[in-house]
Amino acid sequence: MGAKTERITILGSAEFKTFLVNEAESANISVSEWVRRRCLQSVAPDEDTQELAELVAALHVAVDQAKDDMNSSLDFAHDVLRELKTNREAREKAAS
Repeated sequence: MGAKTERITILGSAEFKTFLVNEAESANISVSEWVRRRCLQSVAPDEDTQELAELVAALHVAVDQAKDDMNSSLDFAHDVLRELKTNREAREKAAS
Protein backbone atom coordinates (compact mmCIF):
# COMPACT_ATOMS: atom_id res chain seq x y z
CA MET A 1 0.00 0.00 0.00
CA GLY A 2 1.42 3.43 -1.00
CA ALA A 3 1.87 6.42 1.25
CA LYS A 4 -1.25 8.50 1.70
CA THR A 5 -0.97 12.13 0.72
CA GLU A 6 -3.26 15.08 1.15
CA ARG A 7 -3.44 18.30 -0.79
CA ILE A 8 -2.25 21.39 1.04
CA THR A 9 -3.06 24.73 -0.53
CA ILE A 10 -1.12 27.86 0.34
CA LEU A 11 -1.42 31.36 -1.03
CA GLY A 12 1.52 33.48 -2.07
CA SER A 13 2.51 36.18 -4.49
CA ALA A 14 3.48 35.46 -8.09
CA GLU A 15 7.06 36.22 -7.12
CA PHE A 16 6.94 33.65 -4.31
CA LYS A 17 5.57 31.01 -6.67
CA THR A 18 8.34 31.80 -9.16
CA PHE A 19 10.87 31.48 -6.36
CA LEU A 20 9.48 28.06 -5.35
CA VAL A 21 9.42 26.81 -8.93
CA ASN A 22 12.98 28.00 -9.60
CA GLU A 23 14.31 26.45 -6.39
CA ALA A 24 12.60 23.14 -7.13
CA GLU A 25 13.85 23.11 -10.72
CA SER A 26 17.39 23.85 -9.54
CA ALA A 27 17.18 20.81 -7.26
CA ASN A 28 15.52 18.69 -9.99
CA ILE A 29 12.55 17.93 -7.74
CA SER A 30 8.92 18.94 -7.60
CA VAL A 31 7.78 22.03 -5.72
CA SER A 32 5.97 19.75 -3.27
CA GLU A 33 9.13 17.74 -2.58
CA TRP A 34 11.19 20.93 -2.23
CA VAL A 35 8.72 22.33 0.34
CA ARG A 36 8.63 19.03 2.25
CA ARG A 37 12.43 18.88 2.42
CA ARG A 38 12.74 22.50 3.54
CA CYS A 39 10.10 22.06 6.22
CA LEU A 40 11.66 18.87 7.56
CA GLN A 41 15.11 20.44 7.43
CA SER A 42 14.03 23.25 9.74
CA VAL A 43 12.43 20.80 12.17
CA ALA A 44 15.30 18.33 12.28
CA PRO A 45 18.60 20.01 11.38
CA ASP A 46 21.26 17.82 9.87
CA GLU A 47 24.38 16.92 11.78
CA ASP A 48 26.48 19.72 10.26
CA THR A 49 23.86 22.35 11.06
CA GLN A 50 23.56 21.09 14.63
CA GLU A 51 27.33 21.11 15.07
CA LEU A 52 27.54 24.63 13.65
CA ALA A 53 24.82 25.82 16.05
CA GLU A 54 26.76 24.33 18.98
CA LEU A 55 29.96 26.02 17.81
CA VAL A 56 28.18 29.36 17.47
CA ALA A 57 26.78 29.00 20.99
CA ALA A 58 30.25 28.18 22.33
CA LEU A 59 31.67 31.17 20.46
CA HIS A 60 29.11 33.47 22.10
CA VAL A 61 30.16 32.18 25.53
CA ALA A 62 33.85 32.66 24.68
CA VAL A 63 33.27 36.19 23.39
CA ASP A 64 31.34 37.13 26.52
CA GLN A 65 34.18 35.74 28.67
CA ALA A 66 36.77 37.60 26.60
CA LYS A 67 34.81 40.84 27.05
CA ASP A 68 34.68 40.29 30.82
CA ASP A 69 38.40 39.53 30.93
CA MET A 70 39.21 42.60 28.83
CA ASN A 71 37.10 44.84 31.06
CA SER A 72 38.82 43.44 34.17
CA SER A 73 42.22 44.06 32.58
CA LEU A 74 41.27 47.62 31.66
CA ASP A 75 40.01 48.28 35.19
CA PHE A 76 43.31 46.98 36.57
CA ALA A 77 45.32 49.13 34.14
CA HIS A 78 43.31 52.22 35.15
CA ASP A 79 43.98 51.46 38.82
CA VAL A 80 47.72 51.14 38.16
CA LEU A 81 47.78 54.41 36.21
CA ARG A 82 45.93 56.21 39.02
CA GLU A 83 48.40 54.84 41.55
CA LEU A 84 51.37 55.90 39.43
CA LYS A 85 49.90 59.38 39.01
CA THR A 86 49.29 59.66 42.76
CA ASN A 87 52.87 58.53 43.51
CA ARG A 88 54.30 61.00 40.98
CA GLU A 89 52.26 63.87 42.42
CA ALA A 90 53.40 62.91 45.92
CA ARG A 91 57.08 62.86 44.81
CA GLU A 92 56.69 66.23 43.05
CA LYS A 93 55.04 67.74 46.13
CA ALA A 94 57.79 66.36 48.40
CA ALA A 95 60.48 67.73 46.06
CA SER A 96 59.10 71.27 46.13
